[in-house]
Amino acid sequence: MSIERRELIDLHRLKYESEKTCAAFLAVETVRGIALEGRMLCAVWAPEPDDPAHTLLVGIPGGANPSDEERRIAERFAELLGQAAHSHSFLS
Repeated sequence: MSIERRELIDLHRLKYESEKTCAAFLAVETVRGIALEGRMLCAVWAPEPDDPAHTLLVGIPGGANPSDEERRIAERFAELLGQAAHSHSFLS
């Protein structure tokens, strides 16, 4: 994930838009509002060298060997995020 900022539009367009991919938009407030069985999601700023606005989505259970329960919750979070997201084109 990355937070859209006007000065990074060209970088994000190159990174996220192509003939095979497109960007999706999620408001941070929407991410923070997604809760399931006492677990809440959070967006945490985590800049990287190639994307100073890089952001992590925190709160989805899992790991190398998730339990069946963790997998079920993670899949439900994915469904909720998918329902909240919509396709996005970066401003020119």
